[in-house]
Amino acid sequence: MQQWWNNAVTGVRRRLSWPVWGVFVGYLPVTTVSVSLPVIQQALGASTADLSWVSDAFVLPVAALILTAGVFGLMCWTCGCDHAS
Repeated sequence: MQQWWNNAVTGVRRRLSWPVWGVFVGYLPVTTVSVSLPVIQQALGASTADLSWVSDAFVLPVAALILTAGVFGLMCWTCGCDHAS
């Protein structure tokens, strides 16, 4: 019983680690762009509205990627396959 439980917990942890890493990898570039907005403003002489466009143009594709990865992760979770190992 104990061995089965340890294997089950390890499998769940492995499966849950991928979404955590995915969110981290997805939001890290968004944070980088947000932090660099003042430098972009000074270098290009951009207004606040222009910076909003820069931020939105970067965030929207990243959000689409995160949603797509979430659907793929859900499909793997529900079918029981484990492509990570």
